[in-house]
Amino acid sequence: MRKAACVAVVVLAGLSVLGCTAPKAGGAGPTSRPPASPGAGSSAAASRTFDAGNPALGPRTAEIGRSYPFDLYVHCGGAFTTFAGATWQTATPPGDVVPTPDAKGTVTYTGYLAGWMTQTGADVAVFTVAGTTQTVLYQRTTAPPQVCM
Repeated sequence: MRKAACVAVVVLAGLSVLGCTAPKAGGAGPTSRPPASPGAGSSAAASRTFDAGNPALGPRTAEIGRSYPFDLYVHCGGAFTTFAGATWQTATPPGDVVPTPDAKGTVTYTGYLAGWMTQTGADVAVFTVAGTTQTVLYQRTTAPPQVCM
């Protein structure tokens, strides 16, 4: 297991964490720089970075087809997420973020992957990793998220 800033134990919606607390939903709204549509070719999604003081968790209710800044919690792989008041699951999780040192050699681990979330249908949402063409397809689910330690 990778060393992390806190030991996470995901409970129910995957947002309660032992040793630290994931932020509450309702943060950032839509942006004027949405990502490329899934399958739109080689155009990369708009770049954005994770802000630990203000994680982007999307709206309480999403408009179909509108992209929202979204920070995906991937400490436990990213198989489950909460977006627009629902729980979502993917069969192809993006995996944990490997921390890399900044210019000063400082390594910071957040457990989040910056990107964009677009609800494309009633039960389908697509996460696009910021600055890339990498997408992850999520399906709405009632399954309880897996617990990670």
